[in-house]
Amino acid sequence: MKSLTKSLLFATVLLSACSVSDNEPTIGDGEGTAKDASYSTGLAQETQAGLVDCGSGSRISAVGTITSNDGKAWTVPAKTHFDTAPKATDLHNECGGETLANLEALDLASVPLMDAGGNEEFTFYIFADNYFELYVNGKLLAVDPVPFTPFNSNVVRFKASRPVTIALMGVDWEENPGIGSE
Repeated sequence: MKSLTKSLLFATVLLSACSVSDNEPTIGDGEGTAKDASYSTGLAQETQAGLVDCGSGSRISAVGTITSNDGKAWTVPAKTHFDTAPKATDLHNECGGETLANLEALDLASVPLMDAGGNEEFTFYIFADNYFELYVNGKLLAVDPVPFTPFNSNVVRFKASRPVTIALMGVDWEENPGIGSE
């Protein structure tokens, strides 16, 4: 009973700390309110029909732009470096890439060793829904070669010095660009 009371007290304090006096949700850095939000409505204007065509059974990878109520132009589903960055090495890729029978079939020495500034070697195995960009110590090393389903998995090897800062940007692709629906 004592731990239940502590849990309820903690939950009450947490909820109280998260409440806003004027009952409007905060956004961004916590200084604005819902009245300050930037929003858009409707479909985006398609600027690229698809980053990759994987045939029937796969989702689209269209990119578009939409203008919000405050006049800002937004790229949807997100700005990416898909066209310009190195692609991660395939572990499983049903969209024209390589698919290994199992992880033991991977020849790790054949995976390019990327330089993030340092001498220690690291290996990352990545499975992202739907798209990722891998940054190490602020440097973009690799992007997902398939920015939608069918699902794929990848491996990235790199050299860096500790401490290592890893950032992984993920993008969930949309069936209807600008609306966010899948």
